[in-house]
Amino acid sequence: MENQIQPVQLSKDFSPYLKFMYGLNAPESKRQYPRRLEVFLDYLQIEQLTVEEKTNRLYDLITKNDTQWLENQLIKFFAIQNERAQRNEISMLFASLADVNIYSSNSICQYFIWT
Repeated sequence: MENQIQPVQLSKDFSPYLKFMYGLNAPESKRQYPRRLEVFLDYLQIEQLTVEEKTNRLYDLITKNDTQWLENQLIKFFAIQNERAQRNEISMLFASLADVNIYSSNSICQYFIWT
């Protein structure tokens, strides 16, 4: 059989962070989203050395607690960011993430739990 291009399959060998990064297509998203993710991870007080280690720890927490726990954490985080935006501490762009349906196909939740 001739060499055929096979679609990339993300195996369990890929860390949750690498899967997150693989899911980002636009160069600007690849530039901005790791930092935005790290802000959320810092909010959760996940104290690892790198954003990749923090993301892997988040995956462990989701596995241990369930997606309802993640949803609750996201809602709390978005509420805080909205309050900060109303006080003009941060831009509305970041706070507008609170309007995201976390179960939609383009959701933030999908990036965290994509396996």
